[in-house]
Amino acid sequence: MDRMSRTLWAIGWLGSLVVVAAVVTGFQLAGTTDPAVPRHVLIALAATLAASFCHLWAGVYLWGLGRAIARTVAEGGLPAAALAEARALRTPALLWIGLALLLTFVLFGLGGPTVSGALAPPIHQALAWGALAAQAMALLGERKSLGGMEGLLRGAAEPGS
Repeated sequence: MDRMSRTLWAIGWLGSLVVVAAVVTGFQLAGTTDPAVPRHVLIALAATLAASFCHLWAGVYLWGLGRAIARTVAEGGLPAAALAEARALRTPALLWIGLALLLTFVLFGLGGPTVSGALAPPIHQALAWGALAAQAMALLGERKSLGGMEGLLRGAAEPGS
């Protein structure tokens, strides 16, 4: 992976640590009246923002790599099959990114109903585990797709290709 991809990936894992912190602080709560609820809400907000930041930038970078590959194919620097390969690399990562973001936003949005008693805490907890799993899958997908798409472009830049 190139420097940009490694940076995005590292930021993503740092964001995941904040998500883990939100999950841990949530499971430490004694109930909805626990005085630590505001701390959990702030950490969850930071986790939501961190996940949004890293995944949105990874998605934008994947989109940009796709455009660069399409342009390189159009200019004759890569075979037409490179477009299909790039799409095959990018699509699963974008789906995991979308799922991770959706679950993270839903999880944060359902925090209020959980605290107010309108939503059972086990539902919120199950969503937390799902969001954490989707976050990890999105990061693994980003690593594979970013590395693969950058590899396609590196192949076009090498002499004799």
